[in-house]
Amino acid sequence: MIDVRREFAGKEAIHFWAKREVMPGGQSFRHRQILVAEPGYAKTEVKWASWVAHYHYWWDGDGKITKMSLQYAD
Repeated sequence: MIDVRREFAGKEAIHFWAKREVMPGGQSFRHRQILVAEPGYAKTEVKWASWVAHYHYWWDGDGKITKMSLQYAD
């Protein structure tokens, strides 16, 4: 998981990142739209509090996410 410039590797590190930084403000986290949908890759747009972010997802042939990146929207 890449959060702008910070990288979190492994299930436990990602879990604690989400619990600490994403879930506490979850009531203001809203999916807005899917920007790109391709085999093995997707880009979505979310509104988080007062800003907009893009989530990028890559997955393998089994449908498991192998990489995820959160970046501020352009």
